[in-house]
Amino acid sequence: MRSLICTFALVLLLSSFSIFQVDNDSFLLQQEKLKHVADDCAAAASLYYTSDSYGDGIRIFDKDHGNSAVSYLIKQNLKEDPLQYYVYYFDGDGHVTEYKGKDLVKRQKVEYPYLFEESLTGFKEMVYEPKTIVTIDYKLFDYRLVFLRDARLIRTSGYEYVGS
Repeated sequence: MRSLICTFALVLLLSSFSIFQVDNDSFLLQQEKLKHVADDCAAAASLYYTSDSYGDGIRIFDKDHGNSAVSYLIKQNLKEDPLQYYVYYFDGDGHVTEYKGKDLVKRQKVEYPYLFEESLTGFKEMVYEPKTIVTIDYKLFDYRLVFLRDARLIRTSGYEYVGS
């Protein structure tokens, strides 16, 4: 009887380890994919800038086209829509514009260098030049083991133009 109980306990323990390993690998793969999507979104948003200001030597991002590019990349690369995503534009004229999805949240004047802190992740970075930062809050990852707390899939990435 003791060997039967030990066998059941061992099978249960090894099954739990196997389930955790598969879930954790899936979580890490989704996190890596989200990292690449956030990188692509930040780079795509920074490609659009107003030509008038660029001719004057100041880089000011075209927010409408940038937000459309971010939205398109998210829809193309993620299976489900994220819970929310934020796009931050740091323009060459010293303005910071924050969008939640395609909705304007705030616009403020700052002085460079500027310490940026993202409220969802606590991500901090010193911004010296024009830059775009994208944060994607995808969803909670559902671990199958009931005693594990669900982890949040969230990623922040930025793209900066380095001046001469």
